[in-house]
Amino acid sequence: LEPGAIIELGEYEQDGNVANGPEPIEWLVLTTEGNEALVISTLGLDTLPYENTKEKADWEGCSVRTWLEDTFYKNAFSYYEKDIIAPKTIIQHKNQGYPYCEQGNDTTDHVFLLSAEEYIEYLYNNQAIDSVNRQGIPSEYARQKNIDIYDYHGGARSWWWLRTSSGYNDKACFVAAMGPSEVYVGYSVNTTGGLIRPA
Repeated sequence: LEPGAIIELGEYEQDGNVANGPEPIEWLVLTTEGNEALVISTLGLDTLPYENTKEKADWEGCSVRTWLEDTFYKNAFSYYEKDIIAPKTIIQHKNQGYPYCEQGNDTTDHVFLLSAEEYIEYLYNNQAIDSVNRQGIPSEYARQKNIDIYDYHGGARSWWWLRTSSGYNDKACFVAAMGPSEVYVGYSVNTTGGLIRPA
């Protein structure tokens, strides 16, 4: 595998027609090291707030992390697919725009959101990755769930969450719909309408 390659792994509802079952998930390879690859879904697969019960949250305690591990990971992948998804230590990088913001403890996760730092390194500054992959392209299923839609010449786009906390832990970073370089500001953690792109 090389950066820029597309692979299929797991299944999730994407075409908005639940009756025909879930569709294969496509993943973009961001970087490789040894026998491991870091990948991110090519589409925004669903929409959730970063945190749905509290006014403040960091990655360790947010509800979207719980959803990714307890719902998405358990249901999207087969027993055999889970066997090749390595649990990883997820480092909580500082928010360069809000260096005083506490990021919480490092975690161990199978599936997660990119940090602001990882977005810049692996997507924005990565010459092997086409710029369209920075954009928030929603699945039809996500579009049907009241996401924030912006129509550009390339089609419907939406913003997508990162895991990096912002403000006083009452906000979380996001990538604007067309994938710009500035990602250190954030939306309130309970904001709805943004996409989830698991990594």
